[in-house]
Amino acid sequence: MELTSFNQCWNEICSRLTPMAKMRSWSAAGRAKGEFEILEVTLDSVTVRTSNGPRKVPRVSFEEIFRLWADYKTGIMLRNALTEISFNSTYVISILHWLELQAESE
Repeated sequence: MELTSFNQCWNEICSRLTPMAKMRSWSAAGRAKGEFEILEVTLDSVTVRTSNGPRKVPRVSFEEIFRLWADYKTGIMLRNALTEISFNSTYVISILHWLELQAESE
């Protein structure tokens, strides 16, 4: 499944992502380290637990990163540019990558 619109992407996140003990951080360059927990998924946000405690990642953060997702994966958009767009980019890109892996395994 190819994610062609943000609404499709968000619907897939809301239906597939459930609370889980660990999700590994991911980056296109393969340099991401660490992991975080998924605590809650709602229509408005995903709540994660980081080493600094719980953090609510709003839907809008996913939407901002989704617009640049294809360019980021292919190296056109650099990681630091995503950080400037959303303080939650680590969690968003890891979840978007996870979602693509789920779709590939079907």
